[in-house]
Amino acid sequence: MLCISCGKVIEFYSEALERLQDKLCKSENFEGVTHTLEIKGYCKACRKKRKK
Repeated sequence: MLCISCGKVIEFYSEALERLQDKLCKSENFEGVTHTLEIKGYCKACRKKRKK
């Protein structure tokens, strides 16, 4: 996750997303070797600043 205000990066791991990726690749007979997921928005601190 990337804050578009301050640039803070929050890395995360999700077993559910990994399983979904594997399932999607399998259903398309595709061999995935790497992936990137980027979610852009506002971190908690920047959301508070924006509300003022």
